[in-house]
Amino acid sequence: MATAPNGLANAVTEARKMQDMQMVKMNQQLAEIREILALLPGQLRQMERNIDRNIEQTLRRELSRYEKNNIARIHNSRLSDETHHLEPFYNMQGEEIQGFPETSRDISRMNAAGVNALLRQLGLAENGGLENKKTRLRRHIGLMVL
Repeated sequence: MATAPNGLANAVTEARKMQDMQMVKMNQQLAEIREILALLPGQLRQMERNIDRNIEQTLRRELSRYEKNNIARIHNSRLSDETHHLEPFYNMQGEEIQGFPETSRDISRMNAAGVNALLRQLGLAENGGLENKKTRLRRHIGLMVL
């Protein structure tokens, strides 16, 4: 009979050891969580800086494109002959549009695919007939009469 109380005492001791091990493991996990949480404010600040930098770069690129296109629009609005050289525009990525017509006369000669490609690069609607699209393009780039 002496072994039964010893066995029960051993079982209680083992149960306490298991509880203690679980507590140690939980404390380790809690310490790891605290370490991770301590890093979050710095990571959030870095993410905020990255977002701010990306917004600033996008704004600069957009303003630059917008300014360049406005300057080109002013230049083009002063042309008095359909053979005078057009100032090219910049696409939505801020790059000079490849295949931009050199003169107003070149716009007159463009087919629907060419006009649609220019409208798309300028971020303009592509709906309507060919002459309506050409008029939309001409107005956008500053040509009022030509």
